[in-house]
Amino acid sequence: MEKPTEPSQSESSSEDKERRERVLEHSIPGLFCLSYSHIGSSHIEQGKPNQDYSSIQSNSDTLFVAVADGLGSCAFSDVGSQLVASRITEKMRDSVSRSLSESVEMSKDRVLFKAGPLKLAVQHKSKEIVKHPLAKLDEQTFKAAFIRAVEDVRSELSDLSSKKNLASTDENKSDAGRARNSKGAVTKGTKEDFASTCLFAMTDGKKVFCSHVGDGGIYIVCQTTSELIVEPTKGEALNETIPVTHDEWKDYLKTKVFEVPPQALFLCLMTDGFAENISKNNPNLFFQRIVSEAKEKKRADFVTWLAELNDYYESRGFSDDDKTATFIVLNSLFQEDLQ
Repeated sequence: MEKPTEPSQSESSSEDKERRERVLEHSIPGLFCLSYSHIGSSHIEQGKPNQDYSSIQSNSDTLFVAVADGLGSCAFSDVGSQLVASRITEKMRDSVSRSLSESVEMSKDRVLFKAGPLKLAVQHKSKEIVKHPLAKLDEQTFKAAFIRAVEDVRSELSDLSSKKNLASTDENKSDAGRARNSKGAVTKGTKEDFASTCLFAMTDGKKVFCSHVGDGGIYIVCQTTSELIVEPTKGEALNETIPVTHDEWKDYLKTKVFEVPPQALFLCLMTDGFAENISKNNPNLFFQRIVSEAKEKKRADFVTWLAELNDYYESRGFSDDDKTATFIVLNSLFQEDLQ
């Protein structure tokens, strides 16, 4: 029997890198998104997966981006964060698309009953809605749509938990090996086992809608200034955060809507592995270094630098948690874009 061929060192190192890093890229005309994620050393040592996940969706005009951070103490938080990120972006994309479609149809209906100059004005308004779909969307409508999306996801997580309970019962009719509480009683899984935070942003390059449940941070970075959009959501206890699976999550939900500043370079969504060590009072010190590195590098080289940044955080003891940084580029940033 022929002996299996051992993987070469380059193949092994490539597989190891893929296991430790996740890189996503997505673009539409005028907008580009790059997401970089690296598993923390503490999770490598414990044999846990990277519990950060990013998702990027789009329609013809708008990017929809979510970054979720699974709570390490929860059994299936990596599954939860992946589902939260992917489903929130899908649901918000579909919600905006429906809203756009309804707005255009309403405008067309009004055209049928109008005449003369007013008819031309309504037709022009309809075209403007298509050209700038987020222009007429306000924060209250956005917040309501986001709440509906999260409630739908919470229901999906509850269903997923029920299926896991059923599978566990079928596979193990006895109680041996099943999860138990501090008193030794067998416990059933709940949606809380999939606990995850959620950072979300959508933009058409002119207007930005952000929502935030949990820790981490969303930043707007301009040529010379940087700003934390909303304060991270923390619980009452030290190091406690509020996931979307928390029953009172809506009380901790934060949203913000703003026009893109002329000098804006990018939005950045970061999980706590990176964001926790960035000064809330002066994030510009950190982000101007990011700007400098990006302008000097091509995108692929910038990704390599982010890996080095992760190593720096680890070696200096700043964070051994999973680290994710997702950049929504609003204006030319990388070397190939500036040339």
